[in-house]
Amino acid sequence: MGRSVQKSNTHVARNGALSSLSTLQYQVIRLPEVQRITGLSKSTIYAKMDPCSPYHDPDWPKKVNLGPRSVGWYRHEVIEWVESRSTSAAWGA
Repeated sequence: MGRSVQKSNTHVARNGALSSLSTLQYQVIRLPEVQRITGLSKSTIYAKMDPCSPYHDPDWPKKVNLGPRSVGWYRHEVIEWVESRSTSAAWGA
């Protein structure tokens, strides 16, 4: 009963708290933070999620349903998406 349990990079300490690595890795962020990280507007973010939109991005991170009217995104997936975008150096700027 006093043992730590480890599952797929998530470490649960004896007191039940997640380790800081897994807490950051699986942190769910809301729209204002996604906007801050990406520099995109709310409408652009939702257009990237909509398969019917001409701005749809299949690489956009999947949303996490938090309730009937609230969603979030995993922080690490949003950061990975930003890092996967072309840099200005690649365009010769």
